[in-house]
Amino acid sequence: MSNSGKASASADVKGANAGVKDRIILTTERVLCYIKEHYMDYDCDLSILINELAISKINFYKQFKLTFKDTPNNFLKRFRLDKAKELILEGKYTYAEIGYKVGFSSPAYFTKCFKEEFNMTPSQYFEKKTKKTSNR
Repeated sequence: MSNSGKASASADVKGANAGVKDRIILTTERVLCYIKEHYMDYDCDLSILINELAISKINFYKQFKLTFKDTPNNFLKRFRLDKAKELILEGKYTYAEIGYKVGFSSPAYFTKCFKEEFNMTPSQYFEKKTKKTSNR
């Protein structure tokens, strides 16, 4: 191989690496977009997204953990719980309805996860937040 061939191969590698950051950003945006669109489906399955991204499940989980500092399932659960907090404060729905709206398969499991994450039940959260706003 001539020196010009080596330089060309080196440029190709650098060019390929230049897009890695863009692919990671695009992947991050796609993950967040996918979760925002599908979090309310209790059977939300990230394997569909993994297939769309055309990467292995293991590689996806590694990249996800590096990017979001959490597992995909925990991240999805926390995302759902944050959405639930918003709905709780609206005061339009029962806690069971909120659990279903944000993608939990049962009200009991929703309440269990909420309590584990925030150290209070949904009703305790509502009471605490509405007391704060009414005392101002």
